[in-house]
Formats: sequence, structure tokens, C-alpha cells
Amino acid sequence: APSRSSLSMYGDINRQSGSSISTAPLQYRPHNIYGGAGGSGIHISQSGQLLSSGSPPNYVETGVIDNEKVTMQNLNDRMASYLDKVRNLEAANTKLELQIREFYERRASTVCRDFTKYFATITDLRAQVLPTLYNRLINNPSTELNMRNSIEVDVACLKRVRDSLTRTICDLHMQVEGLKEELVCMKSRHEEIHLARTQRSGEVSVEVDTTDSVDLLKTLEEMREQYESVVLKNRLEVEKWYTKQINTATTEVKTFNIELVELKRRHQEYEITRQTLVTTLNHRFGNQLSQMQVTINALETELQQLRVSIEKQQCEYNLLLDIKMRLELEIAEYRRLLDGEHQEIFFFITEKLIDGQVVSTSVETKEENIQ
Repeated sequence: APSRSSLSMYGDINRQSGSSISTAPLQYRPHNIYGGAGGSGIHISQSGQLLSSGSPPNYVETGVIDNEKVTMQNLNDRMASYLDKVRNLEAANTKLELQIREFYERRASTVCRDFTKYFATITDLRAQVLPTLYNRLINNPSTELNMRNSIEVDVACLKRVRDSLTRTICDLHMQVEGLKEELVCMKSRHEEIHLARTQRSGEVSVEVDTTDSVDLLKTLEEMREQYESVVLKNRLEVEKWYTKQINTATTEVKTFNIELVELKRRHQEYEITRQTLVTTLNHRFGNQLSQMQVTINALETELQQLRVSIEKQQCEYNLLLDIKMRLELEIAEYRRLLDGEHQEIFFFITEKLIDGQVVSTSVETKEENIQ
């Protein structure tokens, strides 16, 4: 087990006659200082003790006083070395805080990039592509349906990429929280060291662990190397991820440009084909319309002539029908005269009119004999 050497100071030492030493009554609070290992800092504890005047006086020899002076000098030297280590630890802590702050600033400057120009380019491309896509949707819906399915697959892939990026961001946030916790721990250690410095003056009783001291600078250097390796790893991962995203975005922009050029070319071809078809159809249907108009005019003339002929024939038919009726009346009268009987003959004439014209005529004859 490590041995401990203790030192007690009881105020003023009065040299009297002989070799005796008397002590004045004093309220005494000894301080214990323990050197930590592995960068755990220095722990300081205080305990109160009251030395009353009723306690028996201590009588020590002059040689004992010399040994106490030597021990006090050794302890002062060791205290000075510990204070130097504390100052070095504070400087290293300040440097580490500066490195952490620079790391946060670099990461913030790397993460918060301005993609406004890419958004403007994408907006212009959309404004150019949408009219063409609308025309293609009208002219060729099956192709647009296939393209829509392909785009939906691409959107699903992009959503998976977005989820992966979200998980990566969460991991980075967790790493940042871990670094913040380590920073808080370092600050607490720094406060303990500062408290040790403020309480080093006064009447103290120092108990020093005589075990082999740990090189705090070496430990701090190892911690700094670990943090630098973690920071370098995170920075490389972030740079790799952003480089991949930029390359992907650049490739997509190039693909969109190629598709835009192809769409413009196809649009021009379709426009030329449309104009040619419109001209051909107008010429063809114009000729057919002219021929049909000539045929319609001829048919209308023939129909008019046919109507005039039908009206003429209707008049002749009515005239002949009237002559027939009169002849029938005369024949009936002749028969009556030949038979010597007095008969009354009744004729019932029925005419069917359509649009003011006689379409059909029927005659019914009824005879009554009178003796």
C-alpha cells in the first residue's frame, strides 16, 4: 500500500528557553490534496479540527524542526510541480475547447451549403419541360403512363435515400451530443482544478499519495488524438457523403439536360409532322368538300325538277279523275234511262290532302230505286 507523509502547521512557533515548543490555541482546517490519474483532476477535501489550549503542549527537539522544514520544502516543491501540471492541463483544455469549436464551425460551414442556384436551375428546367410533357400526355398517353410509372419508382428510391440521410443526421446529432457531454465533463474537471488553485493558500495539512504519478500531458495527448481521429473520421464521412450527393445531383442535372434536348428535338419533329398532316388533310378534305358540294347542287336541281314534274302529274291525275267521275255519272244516267226506272244515285267523293295537295281520291256510289 502507498505510504502517506503528513505535515501539520499550528500557527506561530515560539522558541523558548530550553528545547521546548509551545503552541497557541487555533481553529485548524487541514486540506487534503490527492493527485488523480488518467486526467481525473485533483480532488480537494477539507475537515475541521479545533485545537484547544487545554491540550498538552508538544515538546520536540531542534532536529525534529529541521526535518519538518525539509519535509515542508519537499512538499512545496511537489505542490509547485502539481500546480505546473494544473496550468498545463488548463492550457490543454483551452486548446481542446478551441479545436472542438473549430470542428463545429467547419461542420456547420460544410453542412449549411447554399443550393439556391440548383433550385433555380431545376425551376427553369421544370418550366421548360412541363409544356412538352403536357403535349406528350395528350398525343401519346401510353408513353406518358410508362414514364409516370418509372418516375414513381425513382421517387420511391429517392424516399429511401431520404430516410437513409435522416438516419445519418440522427447519428451525427447523437455524436454531437456525446461530444457536448464530454465537453461538460472537461469543464467540470476544469472547475475542480480552479477550485484547487483557489484553496491552495492558508494553513493546510497536505496528504500526498506517493504512488507513481501519471503523466497527465500524455493522457491528455492520447485523448486529443482520439478526438482528432473521431473528428477526422466524421469529417471524411461527411465529405464523402456530400461528394456523393453532389455527384448524384450533377448526374441528374446532366440527364435532365439530355432529356430536355431530346424532348425539344422530338417536339420539333412532331410539330413539323402535325403541320404536314394538317396541310394534307385540309387539301384532301377541301377537294372532297368541293366535289360533294357540286353533287349536292346537282341533286337539289334534280329534286326541284322532280317536284315540278310530280305536281304536273298530280294536276293531270286530278283532271283525269274528274273526267272519269263525270263519265261514270253519265253512264249511270244512261242506264237509268234505258231501264225505265227512276233512280236516285248518290255519289260520295273522299279526297285525302297532305300539305294542301290531293294525294288520293275515292268515290262511293249509292243508288235508290223509286217506283
